[in-house]
Amino acid sequence: RWSVRPDNASEVSRILALASEIRVPLRPPGDEPCEGPVIELELSGLSEIHSVDEEARMVHAGAGLKVRDLEATLRDHGCTLGFPLVPHLGPKLGGFLSTEGWAESSVEYGRPGDSALGIEGILPTGRKCCVKPAPRRAGGPDIAQLFLGSEGALGILTDAWVRFHAIPKARKVMAASFPDMRSASRCAARVVHEGARTGFGRILDAPGEGPGRGGPPILVLGFEGEPRLVEVFHGMAAKLTREAGGTGLPEDHPQAGRQVRTPCADVERADHLTASAPWSAALAVMRAAGGILGGSAMAVRVSDLLHEGCSITWTCMIDRSGMSSESAPSVLVDAAGRVRECGGTVTAWLGPFRARPPGVLLRDPGFDELLARLRGILDPGDVLG
Repeated sequence: RWSVRPDNASEVSRILALASEIRVPLRPPGDEPCEGPVIELELSGLSEIHSVDEEARMVHAGAGLKVRDLEATLRDHGCTLGFPLVPHLGPKLGGFLSTEGWAESSVEYGRPGDSALGIEGILPTGRKCCVKPAPRRAGGPDIAQLFLGSEGALGILTDAWVRFHAIPKARKVMAASFPDMRSASRCAARVVHEGARTGFGRILDAPGEGPGRGGPPILVLGFEGEPRLVEVFHGMAAKLTREAGGTGLPEDHPQAGRQVRTPCADVERADHLTASAPWSAALAVMRAAGGILGGSAMAVRVSDLLHEGCSITWTCMIDRSGMSSESAPSVLVDAAGRVRECGGTVTAWLGPFRARPPGVLLRDPGFDELLARLRGILDPGDVLG
């Protein structure tokens, strides 16, 4: 195992070219151990902020920069990335953009990948790839998508031009409990569809009270921006909540904060299964997966409330007594299969045991073959695995 820490994109390019030539895979530090030689690639040397363009609301920074450090710098300029971050995690900018799993998407700010106006990256063979920042591109397939949301499977980000926003002048949070997940999710969808621009939003089931002690689902919606618009959107959401049978909670409720709170962040051995689904299928997806997970599920969080749908995350503690490491993930595998059957797409699978079956993240099995061919062209040395 070799650990390397390049200081610039040219060094990253040479490392990937060499790894491809000698057919040695690259892994990020702390990733799962694998058999045979491996190169650990640490990008913290690419942590420079090259420029902050306040007129264009765009910052150019290295992919190794911690997102929290970037946010702190932007706040010195009276600006923010806009995304609520998971408190106990500290992703780098490259991971933030290439996984889109470190922050909540919202109507107001979009998805993390949408904030990337331009990128520089390295393909597995060592070839540099640059997509210059532009308000709009229509020159063929968007090459940036090889790097955004691909979890580093098709290339490694080295730099990015990212959109930022002014720090909101006003912020107001609305929280309400509902008798069941069905009414909470329907209310959330209606708020979004009625035109309220939510800065963040989530539905929390079993809200942090420990395994099997969950209370009624809680819908949390936040509104940010100009004070008058915030009041209008907050009032609209409160009215729709009452009509849907919700009971208002105080703004200082423990779960009514802007940050993403994971109820079992302090639990060591937790598995996370995340799926995305259109609103029409979200409830069926929740019921199907929940029926398999049963008492293993500690909490369910619905987030990324967008016009088209949402993401659902199950945080699970699997009873592994008498289980081998090979059989432990079987419950999540079964749940992932039911998610797909109900019209959802599994988008993330995290935990001590990552036994993802082939194609579990893809709805169309035929796409597996296409992706394998693409990877064979871009990564002939199987460097990025």
